[in-house]
Amino acid sequence: MIKQKHHYVPKVYLNEFSKNRLGHFFAAGPKPNFLKTINPRHAEQVCYVDNFYTLKERTKEQSKVNDIDFLEKKAFDYEKRLLPRIISKLKHRNVYLNKSYFDSLIDIYLNLKQRNLFYRHSFENEDFSKLTDKEINRMLHLKPWIEEMSGQNFDNFMGKIKEQILQDKDLPAELHKKILIETAKGANDAINNAKDVLKKMTLFVFEPLNNSDYFITSDNPGFTLLGDKVFNTNFGRFDSIGFPINSKQILLLKGLSNQNSLEIHKRINFIKLGTKGVDLMNYCTIFNSNEYVFCESKKYLTDIINRFENEHGTPHQ
Repeated sequence: MIKQKHHYVPKVYLNEFSKNRLGHFFAAGPKPNFLKTINPRHAEQVCYVDNFYTLKERTKEQSKVNDIDFLEKKAFDYEKRLLPRIISKLKHRNVYLNKSYFDSLIDIYLNLKQRNLFYRHSFENEDFSKLTDKEINRMLHLKPWIEEMSGQNFDNFMGKIKEQILQDKDLPAELHKKILIETAKGANDAINNAKDVLKKMTLFVFEPLNNSDYFITSDNPGFTLLGDKVFNTNFGRFDSIGFPINSKQILLLKGLSNQNSLEIHKRINFIKLGTKGVDLMNYCTIFNSNEYVFCESKKYLTDIINRFENEHGTPHQ
């Protein structure tokens, strides 16, 4: 298999946190030893795994897609097509965002959370033994039919299948890819429900009041807030969603919008944040990072991590 660099955080997004958008920034990590490891990096060098989204033949067949690169070519085609346009409109401080762009922004945010390495790890941590037992129990009513068709005792037959599943080292990765394909086809109910909720919320864009302040991002951009608690995703119960979109802007979705759902434009509320407000947003980013955080300024990155550790201790998740 030819090695392909698959970025689980798009380079076009990371460039927005670099000096002059050329991809050069400073990275701190791996977590939790941030302050000891601040070094120059380029967007090309971070947030990727070789062949991270390449589909195996069985996943292709089960998901009914023809191309092993379906995810890179189809599910993530927004990277160069839509994301730069949307960020550009927010940078120009338009009062409204075309509804189709706003809907695409929600899609992109959810996709960034779902395609991430952090999300892949959640599959690796699954207890597949318990999940398999649960599925086997659901098939007990078919026991006579399964024994007749297989010519084997039900427990022995299902035991062999369970053993094959548990020995499949590729299973977590392929399950993750299947869910990404499902989402790309619009067939993921949980994601569709989350989209419906987020599209009804009020859109805020926060900007630093002081030119010396920056918004940072991470290898797991975006966070969910519930009171004073920070989560990766918690769409069942939350107050707001934060998503840094460039060094000088962070998007926040909060509260129900009073706009009619039939309006073709989404109102944008631009608000200036003082240093303490910027710090709070950046603390959420640091806490919710998988391993690394990024900023165009080495001095600012050093200072914000220092302030975080002084107020909250060494960051863990």
